[in-house]
Amino acid sequence: MDIEKIKQLVKLLETSSLAEVDLKEGSNRIRLRRSPEPPANQNANVQAPTANSINAPHTPLVEPKLPGTVVGAPLVGVFYRKASATSPAFVEIGQRVEKGDVLCIVEAMKMMNNVEATCAGVIEAVMVEDGQPVEYDQPLFTIV
Repeated sequence: MDIEKIKQLVKLLETSSLAEVDLKEGSNRIRLRRSPEPPANQNANVQAPTANSINAPHTPLVEPKLPGTVVGAPLVGVFYRKASATSPAFVEIGQRVEKGDVLCIVEAMKMMNNVEATCAGVIEAVMVEDGQPVEYDQPLFTIV
Protein backbone atom coordinates (compact mmCIF):
# COMPACT_ATOMS: atom_id res chain seq x y z
CA MET A 1 0.00 0.00 0.00
CA ASP A 2 1.60 3.28 -1.04
CA ILE A 3 1.67 6.56 0.84
CA GLU A 4 -0.62 8.32 -1.67
CA LYS A 5 -3.36 5.77 -1.04
CA ILE A 6 -3.02 6.30 2.72
CA LYS A 7 -3.23 10.08 2.25
CA GLN A 8 -6.40 9.62 0.16
CA LEU A 9 -7.94 7.47 2.90
CA VAL A 10 -7.13 10.08 5.55
CA LYS A 11 -8.68 12.81 3.38
CA LEU A 12 -11.77 10.62 2.84
CA LEU A 13 -12.16 10.19 6.59
CA GLU A 14 -11.71 13.92 7.22
CA THR A 15 -14.20 15.06 4.58
CA SER A 16 -16.93 12.53 5.20
CA SER A 17 -19.14 11.53 8.09
CA LEU A 18 -17.44 8.13 8.30
CA ALA A 19 -16.19 7.14 11.73
CA GLU A 20 -13.81 4.42 10.54
CA VAL A 21 -12.11 3.15 7.37
CA ASP A 22 -10.72 -0.41 7.29
CA LEU A 23 -8.93 -1.57 4.13
CA LYS A 24 -7.03 -4.77 3.37
CA GLU A 25 -4.85 -5.29 0.29
CA GLY A 26 -3.09 -8.63 0.20
CA SER A 27 -1.14 -8.94 3.46
CA ASN A 28 -1.37 -5.18 4.18
CA ARG A 29 -4.17 -3.77 6.30
CA ILE A 30 -4.90 -0.22 7.40
CA ARG A 31 -7.58 0.94 9.82
CA LEU A 32 -8.27 4.63 10.38
CA ARG A 33 -10.67 5.82 13.08
CA ARG A 34 -11.98 9.25 13.81
CA SER A 35 -11.41 10.27 17.42
CA PRO A 36 -14.65 10.59 19.32
CA GLU A 37 -15.68 14.12 20.24
CA PRO A 38 -15.01 14.82 23.92
CA PRO A 39 -18.23 15.26 25.88
CA ALA A 40 -19.23 18.86 26.42
CA ASN A 41 -18.64 19.99 29.97
CA GLN A 42 -21.91 21.50 31.11
CA ASN A 43 -20.22 23.44 33.91
CA ALA A 44 -17.54 24.98 31.69
CA ASN A 45 -17.49 28.74 31.32
CA VAL A 46 -17.58 29.17 27.54
CA GLN A 47 -16.90 32.56 26.01
CA ALA A 48 -18.65 33.42 22.76
CA PRO A 49 -16.31 34.11 19.83
CA THR A 50 -15.89 37.75 18.90
CA ALA A 51 -16.33 39.09 15.37
CA ASN A 52 -12.55 39.48 15.07
CA SER A 53 -11.88 35.85 16.02
CA ILE A 54 -14.51 34.55 13.58
CA ASN A 55 -13.17 36.49 10.60
CA ALA A 56 -9.49 36.16 11.45
CA PRO A 57 -7.58 33.57 9.43
CA HIS A 58 -6.12 30.69 11.40
CA THR A 59 -2.49 31.37 12.24
CA PRO A 60 -0.22 28.95 14.06
CA LEU A 61 1.18 29.97 17.45
CA VAL A 62 4.72 29.82 16.10
CA GLU A 63 5.34 30.80 12.52
CA PRO A 64 9.00 30.15 11.78
CA LYS A 65 10.55 31.98 8.85
CA LEU A 66 13.17 29.54 7.70
CA PRO A 67 15.58 30.41 4.89
CA GLY A 68 15.72 28.10 1.90
CA THR A 69 13.44 25.19 1.14
CA VAL A 70 11.85 23.35 4.04
CA VAL A 71 11.39 19.60 3.62
CA GLY A 72 8.46 18.45 5.73
CA ALA A 73 7.35 15.04 6.98
CA PRO A 74 5.11 13.35 4.38
CA LEU A 75 3.19 11.52 7.11
CA VAL A 76 2.97 10.94 10.85
CA GLY A 77 5.61 8.51 12.10
CA VAL A 78 9.08 8.14 13.60
CA PHE A 79 12.04 10.03 12.09
CA TYR A 80 15.28 8.13 11.40
CA ARG A 81 18.45 9.74 10.00
CA LYS A 82 20.07 6.33 9.28
CA ALA A 83 18.98 3.14 7.52
CA SER A 84 20.18 1.09 10.52
CA ALA A 85 21.91 1.62 13.84
CA THR A 86 25.34 0.92 12.32
CA SER A 87 24.83 2.90 9.09
CA PRO A 88 26.01 6.48 8.62
CA ALA A 89 23.37 9.23 8.46
CA PHE A 90 21.83 9.75 5.02
CA VAL A 91 22.84 13.44 5.09
CA GLU A 92 24.79 15.82 7.33
CA ILE A 93 24.61 19.58 7.75
CA GLY A 94 26.69 21.23 5.02
CA GLN A 95 26.34 18.28 2.63
CA ARG A 96 25.26 18.96 -0.97
CA VAL A 97 22.18 17.03 -2.11
CA GLU A 98 20.42 16.66 -5.43
CA LYS A 99 16.68 16.54 -6.00
CA GLY A 100 15.50 13.00 -5.19
CA ASP A 101 18.35 12.12 -2.81
CA VAL A 102 17.15 10.27 0.30
CA LEU A 103 17.38 12.53 3.36
CA CYS A 104 15.86 10.27 6.02
CA ILE A 105 13.26 7.61 6.74
CA VAL A 106 9.87 8.08 8.41
CA GLU A 107 8.50 4.84 9.83
CA ALA A 108 4.73 4.51 9.96
CA MET A 109 2.92 1.30 10.85
CA LYS A 110 6.09 -0.80 10.40
CA MET A 111 6.57 0.62 6.88
CA MET A 112 9.78 2.55 6.14
CA ASN A 113 9.16 5.58 3.91
CA ASN A 114 12.08 7.40 2.28
CA VAL A 115 11.94 11.19 2.45
CA GLU A 116 13.64 12.69 -0.59
CA ALA A 117 15.09 16.12 -1.28
CA THR A 118 12.59 18.32 -3.11
CA CYS A 119 15.36 20.43 -4.65
CA ALA A 120 19.13 20.54 -5.07
CA GLY A 121 21.18 22.47 -2.52
CA VAL A 122 23.08 22.24 0.75
CA ILE A 123 21.58 20.88 3.99
CA GLU A 124 21.46 23.87 6.32
CA ALA A 125 19.52 22.41 9.25
CA VAL A 126 18.23 19.12 10.61
CA MET A 127 15.26 20.03 12.80
CA VAL A 128 14.38 16.66 14.37
CA GLU A 129 16.38 14.31 16.57
CA ASP A 130 16.89 10.73 15.40
CA GLY A 131 14.16 8.40 16.68
CA GLN A 132 11.69 11.18 17.51
CA PRO A 133 8.02 11.11 16.46
CA VAL A 134 7.01 13.60 13.76
CA GLU A 135 3.68 15.04 12.64
CA TYR A 136 2.42 15.44 9.10
CA ASP A 137 4.21 18.34 7.34
CA GLN A 138 6.49 19.00 10.35
CA PRO A 139 9.73 20.63 9.13
CA LEU A 140 12.57 18.09 9.01
CA PHE A 141 15.34 19.79 6.98
CA THR A 142 16.15 23.09 5.34
CA ILE A 143 17.98 23.12 2.03
CA VAL A 144 19.62 26.30 0.70
